[in-house]
Amino acid sequence: MESACLESLGYCREDVTQVILTHCDFDHAGGIEMFEENGTTGLTFPAATHFIQEKEWQDVEKPHRRAESTYFSENFALLRKKGKLELINGNKEVSSGVMLFYTGGHTRGHQIVEIRSKGSTGVHLGDLLPTHVHNHPLWTMSYDNFPLEVIDRKSELLKKYTDMESWFLLYHDPFVRACRFARDFKVKEKWQAGRLKSFI
Repeated sequence: MESACLESLGYCREDVTQVILTHCDFDHAGGIEMFEENGTTGLTFPAATHFIQEKEWQDVEKPHRRAESTYFSENFALLRKKGKLELINGNKEVSSGVMLFYTGGHTRGHQIVEIRSKGSTGVHLGDLLPTHVHNHPLWTMSYDNFPLEVIDRKSELLKKYTDMESWFLLYHDPFVRACRFARDFKVKEKWQAGRLKSFI
């Protein structure tokens, strides 16, 4: 599926040079490795540097018992071996217009992604905002390791990026890929299919 999406934009998986993980739960990190045609495992994006917060990696290597069932060691075996892992502390610009911001909250090392291009801003809040219906700052998930931190960070970030007229990019939402919120945090605009090329 990833290959088909990339091909529609004129790329292949070997062209990707950067991969950002907001955190390392299995539902986000499960695509780091894949089975090659010969049956061996390889990195899905073999030329890419993978950016992870150092705190998150510490928990991958030595997880708390509450989180040990969500960090699958087989998802990470090749990253260090292939030299494709970059651990960061705090905030970092990884490419022109692409910023990572440490937040914590959902996991101890959770980070978000801000993308600026052609006068527009997109922000991926990771699992601080898994779907558009989690737009109320007090609505959290049972999966959140630090729910009070989620409430604080989400309150700040929703206001900041709503004031900026940003697009909120949604990973877990089955109905909305991205949206803009009004100041009361109700959805005022949804992303339409086919607009990606105009943004990049």
